[in-house]
Amino acid sequence: MVGFRPLHSFDKQFTLPNGSVAALREESSITQPRHVQDNHSPSQPADSSRLLFILCCGVLTLGVFSFLLACFLPIYTDEITWKAILGRLNYSHMRSITLTLQPSCVANYTFKTPRILLPARMIDTWSFEGLSTPLRMRLWGVGLALGWLLLTWRELCVYLEGRIRKWEVAGLLVAWSTLGVMPFLLVLGRPEQVLLLGSTLLLLRALRVRPQERSAWTQACVAAGILALTWYLLCSHPRGTFLIPLACMCLYRRVSLPWVRNLAIGLASILGFSTQAAWHTLWTCDQDPQFARILSSSNLGTAYSLGLTRQFLLELARSLATPEAWFLKAFVPKANYTASMISPFAFRGAFPLRVAILAGSSLVVALGLVAAIVCAYQALRRRTDKSLALTLLSGWLIYLASVGVRLQKNDYEAALLQPLIGLLAITSILALPATEPDHFPDRLMEFFRRIWPSARCLLLFISILSQCAFLYAYRDQALHQWSQPGQTPGQPLSVDLAGYGAAAARIRHSAAKCGIFPGAPAQHLVLDEPSYFVFRSSREPFFALIFDDHIWGGYRPDPTDLFRAQGSQGFVAACNRFPSSMRGEAIRDGDLCCLPAFH
Repeated sequence: MVGFRPLHSFDKQFTLPNGSVAALREESSITQPRHVQDNHSPSQPADSSRLLFILCCGVLTLGVFSFLLACFLPIYTDEITWKAILGRLNYSHMRSITLTLQPSCVANYTFKTPRILLPARMIDTWSFEGLSTPLRMRLWGVGLALGWLLLTWRELCVYLEGRIRKWEVAGLLVAWSTLGVMPFLLVLGRPEQVLLLGSTLLLLRALRVRPQERSAWTQACVAAGILALTWYLLCSHPRGTFLIPLACMCLYRRVSLPWVRNLAIGLASILGFSTQAAWHTLWTCDQDPQFARILSSSNLGTAYSLGLTRQFLLELARSLATPEAWFLKAFVPKANYTASMISPFAFRGAFPLRVAILAGSSLVVALGLVAAIVCAYQALRRRTDKSLALTLLSGWLIYLASVGVRLQKNDYEAALLQPLIGLLAITSILALPATEPDHFPDRLMEFFRRIWPSARCLLLFISILSQCAFLYAYRDQALHQWSQPGQTPGQPLSVDLAGYGAAAARIRHSAAKCGIFPGAPAQHLVLDEPSYFVFRSSREPFFALIFDDHIWGGYRPDPTDLFRAQGSQGFVAACNRFPSSMRGEAIRDGDLCCLPAFH
């Protein structure tokens, strides 16, 4: 009978009582029973693990300061636009802004909110309406990041109970989550935060030992809870569809009553198709083929609708030879991040640190994928319970699908994928089955056993170096916000957190020169990131980002006719955010400009 190896295959300082391995084999699970005891007290680590304890303490201590520093990250434009897309029902008469943010894509810029998305949009509206300043928006992102860390630590402690100590789980989790600029990426208030929380919960709950027989009512409640979580994840981002296989496997492993389980899996599949159709409607850009062609590089579906699938796939195949295509360079120290959402990592020793993080991450991905494939192969070969292997593969599918649906990879996507890679790698390695001697899985497990003690210490050590460099490189940015409030140099699409009250007063003063006031029910105001918070109660605002000559607006040098046709009631932004063709007409007020209503 095929069993699954306990973690003492990794580290012989952990032992199991007689019969535990047999119990694991009988359940085809990699989770230890609750009665398994750790030979070492967390408060009194053995001499052999004293170095590990010291490294974990160092990582956790630095982690506190790293995430405190992350609190000062300026608000990036995507954090604002996604909250405008998801949470403005009260300001837009229950309608949803087009996902492209391009007014020329559809006739009215907004859609009637699809029914399948409406309850989630109401939850988002209730959640986001209070985020009236950049600081509140950042604290929201920090809260979700800390919530994920606590949730993951708790779930991993339960999942690995008796096999690894709680302080070690905390140290390794924080170490992986603080490599490079990951503290910044984890606090970005984008949908990746919600997807990360949901995918972590689904994965770790699915990998637990299957529960014993429970009443039909209890199982129905469990299925309903998983379905509710899945539905909200699907409504949070179009890529939530990638979580459907994982949600189905979670239902399969947590619900044993066949009719409840099958009904729930069917409903989850229907929800996936329905929400994807709704997202496709919001992503439509039928009335502006030029802009749709620009979008084709960022979305396989758009490329397919334009007949560019072959070109997309060829370009994707060429890009797979680079680490950027696998999101492995998204979080390493470097000079340029997507749209300058993070300042350059200004540290002289950044290159060797970047190489170390990149090499380690690549190795984790490779070993984790190999382990998952071996698990699947052995399950098929031995004809044992395949649900564990399918759960792991459905988790890896999220990562592989994210790699395959886009040509242009954005660094902020690593906020979901980098933590998920770490979880999938460790769970895949732990799931390697015991086989006859000299078989490949056995040799692979022996390899993992040999490198595990060194690998975990190396990860902790690299994290300490990375966090020290991170704190050194970005300390001035945090101090700058409080000493000189305003726009952070080199981050034109972001908003500083400190001193925003004074900046808002200047924006109101500048807008008043064009007859634009925050209390007036203005429609289709064109706003940049700082002015959005002042005029966030306006109806269906346009975003200056879309008309920037150097970003999305280069194909339309003068959008005046578009603004006039849409009935825009003004433009308020920094002067350098105006299209070049409109700067001469703008009314200046220092570095701020405005234009009155377009008639």
